[in-house]
Amino acid sequence: MLVCLAALRLDRPVKWIEDRREHLIAANHSRQQRHHIRAAVDGDGRILALDDAFFHDQGAYVRTHAATVPDLAATMLPGPYRVPAYRATGRIRLTNKTPGGTYRAPGRFESTFARERVIDAIAARLGLDAVEVRRRNLIDRSEFPYPRPFATLGTDVVLDSGDYGGLLDKALAAIGWDRVQADLRWRRAAGEAVGAGLAMFVEKSGLGPFECVHLSVDEAGAVEVVTGAASVGQGVETVLAQICADALGVDYQRVRVVHGQTDRIAFGVGAFASRVTVMAGEATRRAAAEVKRKAIELAAELLQRGPAELNVVAGRVVTQDADAGPSIALAEIARALAPTSKLRGEREPGLAADGWFYADHMNYPYGVHIAVVRVDRETGGVTVERYLVAYDIGKAVNPMLVEGQIAGGFAQGLGGALLEEFCYDNRGEPLSVTFADYAMPTAREIPALQVVITEDAPSPLNSLGLKGAGEAGVNAVGAAIAGAIDAAIGIPGAVTQLPVTPQRMREILRGSTNEVGAEDHGASLLTLDAGARIQSIVEAGVMGGAAMKIIYSSNRGSSRQVVLDHLRRMKAANSGCKVIDIGGAYCPWSADVADAFVDLFPIKGRDVLIGDINAEPIWEEISQRRFDFLHLQPHAGRCAKSTLHSRTDPKAISWRLHCHAQQAR
Repeated sequence: MLVCLAALRLDRPVKWIEDRREHLIAANHSRQQRHHIRAAVDGDGRILALDDAFFHDQGAYVRTHAATVPDLAATMLPGPYRVPAYRATGRIRLTNKTPGGTYRAPGRFESTFARERVIDAIAARLGLDAVEVRRRNLIDRSEFPYPRPFATLGTDVVLDSGDYGGLLDKALAAIGWDRVQADLRWRRAAGEAVGAGLAMFVEKSGLGPFECVHLSVDEAGAVEVVTGAASVGQGVETVLAQICADALGVDYQRVRVVHGQTDRIAFGVGAFASRVTVMAGEATRRAAAEVKRKAIELAAELLQRGPAELNVVAGRVVTQDADAGPSIALAEIARALAPTSKLRGEREPGLAADGWFYADHMNYPYGVHIAVVRVDRETGGVTVERYLVAYDIGKAVNPMLVEGQIAGGFAQGLGGALLEEFCYDNRGEPLSVTFADYAMPTAREIPALQVVITEDAPSPLNSLGLKGAGEAGVNAVGAAIAGAIDAAIGIPGAVTQLPVTPQRMREILRGSTNEVGAEDHGASLLTLDAGARIQSIVEAGVMGGAAMKIIYSSNRGSSRQVVLDHLRRMKAANSGCKVIDIGGAYCPWSADVADAFVDLFPIKGRDVLIGDINAEPIWEEISQRRFDFLHLQPHAGRCAKSTLHSRTDPKAISWRLHCHAQQAR
């Protein structure tokens, strides 16, 4: 705005110049939200209710998009699932950071991550297959249109059409899900940290309220489409030319699309919210249909045929029921409609028409993302080996452009999932001010992308069945990669924050919240099916004041809740403590399990292991591990007391552990 104003005031060209540092500091930031989400489910994993409370970091002040991002996060969080009871509470916080704004899939990248992490957690907690949990909760195709009881961007949320289960099946078949899982199991058995993750999402597109075009045919037969929509590199010219050519009956190469010229067209809304193909595309179709009607009406008079007998093919008005017969070119009709033409009669001059399209509701495309990743346990690096995006667009005008949109969005999503982050020091000074500090994915990090485009659910809100594609590739990348990382390292729910940088990945693998490279003075407490008896150990001071990561598992829901309640109270008193409930994933005990969980959780010195010891082979397996602390909880009825073993000098560890065997029951 300032550049335009300066050019007008100074009556000369004005150019805006900024360096990379200035841009990274001043341009919109986005994505920083913290969600606390709870789900109520039945025993089969069906969602009964979702309750989400989240904080949105808006930065120093509110910019032009106002509360758009948190608004979309709250309203789009239910995704493709039935949610009988839903509550979302968003709190916008102003901080000393650069102001936030919209960034491809604003609010949906964040809420999809939160929702799909919950779906994975439900599956892990109940011991169900994550794909099956999703399938059980999907809205059925017979239920559309499916209204949600809230609105966003000034429109009620009504999911217009969909076949979510059908697309899930096609995605799984396209990637060969069963074969992929079998291969990953074999590779994990050989020592690799590899896994696959899946995420589903619903997008929104076609935001109104209107769009218009002016379409005309000149006396040489060339077609011009003037649109008020803008082009930001998404292929507007190609799409509108194709729609015009198909609706009017002319050669695509004879169509010229003009945009961004306010002296040619007075109205237009713009290119955002995945709306141009839907809104300007339908407006173009309507304008082309009106030009075609005008051409056939005059041609019928000139050819002495009824209008119903005529059609426009390859730029000529021809009879429909004869290969040979009278015809007339659109160029001739345009000349006949010239202001001075005697053939025009009382008709308005020119072979032209305006097309207007109004929309009260958005439409809702949907998709599935599947990621296969490999984790380097030494460096913390995450490599995406395969990635698939399946997307139902209603009607693909140009499938290559759709694939291009998805590929570009995927690259952005990959950056947000693994690399890109604006960091600040403790004084609020920005640290990510060059591309050396703000890492973006390159061709090396981006794998070949497999894209599946379907047209199973055309939108009933426009005659072409169009839906948008702009944010399909980015929406669920973080969620799918997070699920794949969990599977690779064998820790359900390990990834709770994006991006999963190598530093954060190493923290997860080390079982510590300390900074990478810092000496680990904390302790890790791993309990498997130890029941409420852990309470006396924690009360006795095993945790002390150290930063601890507690990994707890139990198949008995009641004992798990007792332990977790107590551990959360301890966490409230010790901010360095982190609790992870893996929900019985490695129970009951066996020799294989004893080996597996130690490999999955790289527990090293100064750690505590707690668990039921039910068989001698288990003890033999565990006793070979080099733990500083082993708390062995005997099986109920075998022994009245627990025993505490230490391989180190008791004096050296007394600051961390000061309980006696008889205290641990």
